[in-house]
Amino acid sequence: MPSADSIWLQIASYEDNEALQGRGNASQQTTYLYVDNAVFNGITYLYKLLDVDVNGIRTEHRIISVQPTAAKVEVDLIRDTDLPDDYDLRQNYPNPCNPDTRIEFSLPEFDRISLEIFSITGKKMLTLFAGELAAGFYQVYWAGIDKYGVPVASGIYFYTISSKNYFATRKLVILR
Repeated sequence: MPSADSIWLQIASYEDNEALQGRGNASQQTTYLYVDNAVFNGITYLYKLLDVDVNGIRTEHRIISVQPTAAKVEVDLIRDTDLPDDYDLRQNYPNPCNPDTRIEFSLPEFDRISLEIFSITGKKMLTLFAGELAAGFYQVYWAGIDKYGVPVASGIYFYTISSKNYFATRKLVILR
């Protein structure tokens, strides 16, 4: 960890970022969020928060360490009419792929799911999505990269969907 006198680069300030400007007082708690979009997978970043209260008193908080491990993945609702009757994980398309592919699945009810990619040896390569979704038909695109953003080798991979009510696995092939 760096020492207290290390050189730091200021990436955001309440002075020029409206999302970080105060919205409360001592009698109400407020949560602030800042997203650093200038990061790369597999690199460790150190962040230090310095806040300033309404009286100008500065408080320096502990240093946190963060390592991004996944590319942004969007889950697209492909149709919301005629909701599905059952859970389903469809075969990816195209398969074999080089390397981009589309994975479709359906949920008959609101559920928390996890969609993951594994190597043939069972090593988790990437979590494509983990979170809650409403009932519907969905698709996710995978660009053939691992959790560090590095392209995976040609070969056989498996993708799984799991929730409290459902689990399924399918095989996909990457040919580069």
